[in-house]
Amino acid sequence: MSKKQIVAALVPLYRLGYAQYDRLEKLAKEAVQDGDTPAFEAISRRAVNKSHFLNGIKCAAQSLGIDESEFQAAISADADGR
Repeated sequence: MSKKQIVAALVPLYRLGYAQYDRLEKLAKEAVQDGDTPAFEAISRRAVNKSHFLNGIKCAAQSLGIDESEFQAAISADADGR
């Protein structure tokens, strides 16, 4: 696979994972505001796991020759529809 193909495969996966992470963070904040400690703890654990998943994608990209700044640029470009 070329670098372009690798980026094309990983960027959508990363963006989907990040959207899930962002939603979990918002839910955790709501749980704190509601005083629901058990829900906050459970949601926070899921957010941490999703964060590890996102870091794994970044590491995979790096191990395949795509530096972090290049990968971040591709994520941003995809988000802007470029």
